[in-house]
Amino acid sequence: MEAGVSYEDRVARRKEEIESLQKAAKKRPVSKVITLLMDLCKQVDKEAEEDTSDKMAYWCETNDREKT
Repeated sequence: MEAGVSYEDRVARRKEEIESLQKAAKKRPVSKVITLLMDLCKQVDKEAEEDTSDKMAYWCETNDREKT
């Protein structure tokens, strides 16, 4: 334990250390690649969902025409 340093000061120092480490981790090239891949996955999922919705709407329209 650090002598003469209050608990609040130690907590504040640890928070600063954690923030510093997080900033350093964000600067790593691997982190950038991972972030890009995660964003790409989200985009692909969104596009797949939209495509499925379009296909279902088309199927419903053509199916209704065939029944009538």
